Amino acid sequence: ADKWLEMMGKALSENARNKLNKTLKTIKDWEESFKVEPDYNSIKDLLTSIKRIRGQSMEMELQIIESLEQFRVLKMYEHPSDTEDEEKVANLPKIWENLLEIADRKDHLVAGYKDRFARST
Repeated sequence: ADKWLEMMGKALSENARNKLNKTLKTIKDWEESFKVEPDYNSIKDLLTSIKRIRGQSMEMELQIIESLEQFRVLKMYEHPSDTEDEEKVANLPKIWENLLEIADRKDHLVAGYKDRFARST
């Protein structure tokens, strides 16, 4: 039973780490898309990023909950895990909230561009 528990813990740990890194990469990529100064030429990409973030909000929140739960189970069964990963997963909800706030600020910032962009297209 101990061997089985160790194998399952190892598989869950690897899966949890992979999902965590994938989620963090997705968030980081979206953050990078906001680092451009909004102008007439980049407005379409910026608005697309904002729309994608809002459209995937529920899915992303479920992924975050799943990651939190996976690391909770690992801890509950005292399976060793990387302290850095534990810190990352603990900060994941806040990182996501920060991205949503950035998206809202950028959306508000480009409100004037939206009208001009809509008229020209």
